[in-house]
Amino acid sequence: MVSHRWLRPRLNSNEAHLDSIDNQKVKVINEFIKWRRHLVTLIHGFVPQIFYWIDFCCIDQYDIGPAIPLLPLWVACCERFLRIETPDYSKRAWCRLEPLLSYVFQFANHHTIIRLYFKYSSANFCYGKEINMLILDPLEDKSTDPNDLARIKPIIDLTKTIQIEKRREKVDFGKATIKCFFIIIKNKLVHE
Repeated sequence: MVSHRWLRPRLNSNEAHLDSIDNQKVKVINEFIKWRRHLVTLIHGFVPQIFYWIDFCCIDQYDIGPAIPLLPLWVACCERFLRIETPDYSKRAWCRLEPLLSYVFQFANHHTIIRLYFKYSSANFCYGKEINMLILDPLEDKSTDPNDLARIKPIIDLTKTIQIEKRREKVDFGKATIKCFFIIIKNKLVHE
């Protein structure tokens, strides 16, 4: 799953787009695919096929209502969680909801975090730096469409009732954490 902040959010679906005009996000996802293939080849000895679930491509943007209750299922089907962080990522309701859903429903025990300027380098390959990130309440932040908060509330309520694996804390916003790996390039953290 790719969690990201839309770079051109708008209430009008015809004007909204997840990426910049110069396709900055598509480029960084392609760079990450190269990195991930390199990592899996080093560790497991094979080159994996990689598929991503991305909201813009997988949800009808003209009628998102029917898709919202399915988000936990889609997240549970994803093997990994890639977070493309922008300066306001953690201030967006949807960007808080996706890590929460991953924490509760996904079997991956960590997230991978990159920034929009991430570049793969086989000559300067790195594994990333491990940190813990807080799980934050999606209802306490912003959404382009104010109706979205009411749409996602039932899912947030569900996350509070689910029995989580033994190795994870119960959801307690602002206290529960998930392990993350920030990918480092040229001795510079991708997350600053």
